[in-house]
Amino acid sequence: MMALTLKKEQRLERVCLVRYFQDHRGAWTKAAQDAYRYIKEGFEGQVVRMDDVVPPLKAVVEINQELKEFLSSGKLTQQYWVSEFAELVLDRVWDEIKED
Repeated sequence: MMALTLKKEQRLERVCLVRYFQDHRGAWTKAAQDAYRYIKEGFEGQVVRMDDVVPPLKAVVEINQELKEFLSSGKLTQQYWVSEFAELVLDRVWDEIKED
């Protein structure tokens, strides 16, 4: 796993996934927060990093029907869109969801 890079962000922007995130920010913030808490509770006492939260959030992203339909409508069938979208979500909401 890697954090969102400028190259990935630009690719997501070109296919309107940044706008899609902005249009559904509340739902994706909650999903990211749930994924963060899942990791934090599972590894109590450890520092939780963004890359630690990508896998459980990615699992949610993969099964989200509305996002699947959005990706299909744009013929975005490659698996990297799911990973990169999860990274985008965390990049945008990390400061909101991170518990110190």
